Amino acid sequence: MSFPSRDAVITGAGVVSPIGVGTDELWAALGGPGAFARPPARDGVPVPDQASTFSGDFDAESHTKTRSIRRASGLARMAVVAAEEAVGSSGLPEDAYFRDETAVVLATAFGSSKDYLEYQEGLRRRGLAGASGLLFSESVWNAASGHVSKALGARGASLTVVGGEESGLGTLVTARDRIRLEAATAVVAGGVEQYGDLLAASLLQSGLIASDRDGWRRDGPAPFAEGAAVLLVEEARQAKARGARVLARILGAARARYPRTREAAQRALEAALAEARVAATDVDLLVGSGAGRAQQLPELAAFLAARVGPVETQLQSLLGEAGAAGGGAVGAPGSGGEARPGWVAWPKVTTGEAFAASSALAAVVAARALADGVVPATPGGDDLETAGLRCPGRPRAAAISTAAIIATTGAGSAVAVILGAPEPA
Repeated sequence: MSFPSRDAVITGAGVVSPIGVGTDELWAALGGPGAFARPPARDGVPVPDQASTFSGDFDAESHTKTRSIRRASGLARMAVVAAEEAVGSSGLPEDAYFRDETAVVLATAFGSSKDYLEYQEGLRRRGLAGASGLLFSESVWNAASGHVSKALGARGASLTVVGGEESGLGTLVTARDRIRLEAATAVVAGGVEQYGDLLAASLLQSGLIASDRDGWRRDGPAPFAEGAAVLLVEEARQAKARGARVLARILGAARARYPRTREAAQRALEAALAEARVAATDVDLLVGSGAGRAQQLPELAAFLAARVGPVETQLQSLLGEAGAAGGGAVGAPGSGGEARPGWVAWPKVTTGEAFAASSALAAVVAARALADGVVPATPGGDDLETAGLRCPGRPRAAAISTAAIIATTGAGSAVAVILGAPEPA
């Protein structure tokens, strides 16, 4: 399918996270010790020893003037606050000319499951007398996107994508496509997840999240998290006409699904690079986000394969114990030419596992790194290096012109997005 030439750029970003509400707070916290809050336990339900969640409900009222948010679910409250920051920081005008053409696309893996289970529990205990109309309306999974559209006055399409970890990053692909097809001039895109004790117990048992007892490693699952990460994707000509600050340009994006997750990641990356007309050897930063106990991180494996060929030895260097030395034989180049040094970042090491929100947050981190010229730290990274890729243990200033974000789920789905630095004014 051929698309009209309508480039998409990122002009705003918003984050709600237990380690920072707002992109500035999150950016300052990345690479720090973290601020993991222990969630309230429910009698008889095992929960992770450590989780990156808010103590009680998120206090949305202190971050927004939207009065209706007081009666919304925690999921919707986080989504609205993150979306308002994304749109507010972009400077998108509030008049109808802009908001009529603004769409909302939110992704979630578990959505309103917490509210749905609470609603069902009320029915179990009290019968019809326990049915809450308010709780029922919030248990519908597209309620959060509806709240965001209402709060922003966005009158374009309001969509909810239900999927795995990769779905949050996938909303950027949807946003880019809607702009290309002239279905929108701006799209509020991102992911949101809410903590629930029963959900956490199930995920812990299935091995998709970690507890303190697991001795968390970079190649294993992370503690459960909650939060929202949202970006404003805008048609480039509109952004330029109104003088918006561009954080990053979307150069290429692709989805892939294959039986093996690593192969899906590699195919998605290859397609995104081809669209962007960028060689893997010229990508300065990889930001990865994979769900569960992804053996040898398929995002990193795909990136290394595209840069240098065979990857097993290099992976052992980056995924070994903290402090392990880089090195090992490098295979034949996979994309031509000698790979220039690059950087790797895993925000989830600090923020925890928030599934769809995690992969959307990876895009926020990449866009901020491009705009600021800083690579965030990965705790335990200790400046590990292999095959020209470095994982900084502390924030590092760097000239970053191109970033690749790869998100995967253990079910064999992957999304890759290539971002470019803003063009000089």
